[in-house]
Amino acid sequence: MDPVRLFSETFSVDYSVAAYLVGALSSVPVAYLHRFIRSPALRHVYAAVSGVLLSLISFTPDVLLHFVLAAAFTLVAMRTQRSICGLVTFIGTFAHLIACHVIFMSDDARRTGRVDFTGTLTIVAIKLTSLAMDYQDGLKALKEEAKRAKDGEAINGEAINGEAINGEAINGEAINGEAINGERPTGEKAEGEKAEGARSAAAARKAAEKRARVIKGMPSAGEFLGYLFCCGQHLLGPWFDYQAYDEWTNRRGVWSPAVRAPSLIPPFLRVLLQGALAAAVFLLIAPLLDLTLATDPVLFFALPFARRVLLVFHATLVTRWRCYIVWSIAEAAMVAGGLGFSGWVAAPKAAAAPAPAAAAASAATCADTTAADGTAAPPAAPPTAAAATAAAAACDTSKEGAAGEDAADEHEGKENHNRSGEVAEAAKSGDRAMMGEVVNNQRAGTVLSHANGAAVTGEEKKRVALWDRARNVNILGMELASTGADVAKNWNISFSTWLRIYVYERLESASKKNALFNLLFTFFISAISHGLNPGDLIGFGHWALMIAGSRVIYRWTKPLPKGSLALRAASVLHFLYVLFCINYAGFGFSVMTFQHTMQAYRGLCYYGTILPLAIIMAGNFIRAPRPRGSKKSIKTE
Repeated sequence: MDPVRLFSETFSVDYSVAAYLVGALSSVPVAYLHRFIRSPALRHVYAAVSGVLLSLISFTPDVLLHFVLAAAFTLVAMRTQRSICGLVTFIGTFAHLIACHVIFMSDDARRTGRVDFTGTLTIVAIKLTSLAMDYQDGLKALKEEAKRAKDGEAINGEAINGEAINGEAINGEAINGEAINGERPTGEKAEGEKAEGARSAAAARKAAEKRARVIKGMPSAGEFLGYLFCCGQHLLGPWFDYQAYDEWTNRRGVWSPAVRAPSLIPPFLRVLLQGALAAAVFLLIAPLLDLTLATDPVLFFALPFARRVLLVFHATLVTRWRCYIVWSIAEAAMVAGGLGFSGWVAAPKAAAAPAPAAAAASAATCADTTAADGTAAPPAAPPTAAAATAAAAACDTSKEGAAGEDAADEHEGKENHNRSGEVAEAAKSGDRAMMGEVVNNQRAGTVLSHANGAAVTGEEKKRVALWDRARNVNILGMELASTGADVAKNWNISFSTWLRIYVYERLESASKKNALFNLLFTFFISAISHGLNPGDLIGFGHWALMIAGSRVIYRWTKPLPKGSLALRAASVLHFLYVLFCINYAGFGFSVMTFQHTMQAYRGLCYYGTILPLAIIMAGNFIRAPRPRGSKKSIKTE
């Protein structure tokens, strides 16, 4: 008997769902076997062939043609138009994706409980786009190196035009906010200089991450297809950049034989437990949901207001936990193959509670686009793999605090400054693997360098393995999110990272003044990649409004004294704001139609629309309170 048919009948699910799950679950042992192939060339072939076969199990053969078409288009663009291949690939692959959404009515499939291939095509599209953009950036890097060599300047990252580029000094001035021209700044001037120093350090870190991702040489056909299909990990994600795949396949960087190999058992058991928990919760709450109460206007408006709110919360909760199951399977495959490993970090001290790996990933995910609070722009995953995610735009995806404003925190500024120096040291050594490892692990707060392949010392044995490259969601962090940045950091982390790196930050570099537009456009790209149904578009739009409102709240509360009653009360209100707005926005993903979405919003008095807009507008008139002890600087002769 057909195993897919047997699976379908056993669990009473649609055949398309059963086929998709069989293919996804099969990716776990397939990825594990990749570890035992010795030749890098054979690893590329194995990754590509196994991914194609799993695609045929999950979908019909004609679906594979759409993947091949997108890949062929990207390959042609990379070979013929390298200077603009990233933009060409972005436009072409997303136009193809949108066309498939329309032609194959992917929204109808979701409404009827079926699975179509457009979700996987989205992952294929973002992988191809990132590959082409990094290859395009590689051309710029080659031109810059050639120009520096021609002008007789150093190209090893030590000095350019007599200026240090490791974030320590430029033109003899300190950029960490401590001293400029030999004077010690005070008051507002000091705060402004600290913020400027933090911004400079953040910019240096972003530049180092970008250098770690660039692709200078054209990948071979085996490398190209191996990255695209990678043992079936294109079925569920998460996204990771090409350099991470290349280092994993060739056993370089954190996968080098010189680096102590981590044990798979603890992270794999954790993922299994997480998946089992997600499945148990979903099976518990899904049967209790009756969406007809929300779609039938007579029944819906007959309910008390509080019951309507709970119904919307329930529907959104079911949708989230369904995603948790799928992403747990994807994470298990990444861990089994070893690709989810991000490096070694210092073990947390007994006195301090360990931070979740996803939160560390999100620090790079959101923190890069935002700042101290992480107010979101799209999140992220490892820099060599991307992230560490929109903020929040994903964020990826979206960031809540403007990078400059959030960076005003002195501690964070110094931390960013130190990390940029570590990356610069890696750049000085010319060791690509080391720099990639530094960038990947700096999100966790402690960097472990194995650049020289030294033997494992007693101190190194105290370090713990970081597996956040595979993590696409932090369930606890998402369910207890207290700011918009927390949502961006903990939800769909890899896609948020992709949005942050390849959409939000590129828009930001072109126009920093249009922050709200950049955020909304990033969410628009996220929305159309999921489908064209009105519910998704409305939901993503309200998600962006929630993030923007959370940014304003963060700015209002940031100057409040730590531990004060006012700050605690504000934090509780901020948490409630995020809780109610995120469930309000997420209802569109459950019903998907314009009529049913707006009907529910009307039944909730549009609170999730009015409240964020009111906060955003108030932010233009109500300034944040001045921190205690802040005085206007006094000019002294």
